[in-house]
Amino acid sequence: MRAIVQIGTGGPEVLQLQEVPEPEVQPGHLLVRVKAIGVNYIDTMIRRGWYPMPQRQPYIPGIEVAGVVEEVGEGVSDWQVGQRVMAGRVSGAYAEFWLVPAKGKGRVTGDAVGCWARFVFGGRNCVRPAAK
Repeated sequence: MRAIVQIGTGGPEVLQLQEVPEPEVQPGHLLVRVKAIGVNYIDTMIRRGWYPMPQRQPYIPGIEVAGVVEEVGEGVSDWQVGQRVMAGRVSGAYAEFWLVPAKGKGRVTGDAVGCWARFVFGGRNCVRPAAK
């Protein structure tokens, strides 16, 4: 899959489009086909070297995503392939696919991009908590 990989610290020139292995779904996780991402302030701080860069390599930035569930991990019963999802807090969103824990993710009930913008800027009307 294609992903934007951070190869050092500095300006945007340290971000490179690369081919990386597609993540494999794990128990308790969702494999999400990314449709929209947010460029979060912490992403820019890590890129500039103002915040420690995670040690795992390749490092794929991005902690905010909206997308569609591509695959559901073992033990996950409240999500189905094809459902729209919003997630955050785990890096790796600057890619075609993103592996995230299933617990605590929000379902998108409308347009993913528009919903993400409303969610980020204070509105919560298009997000339902995941069923327990």
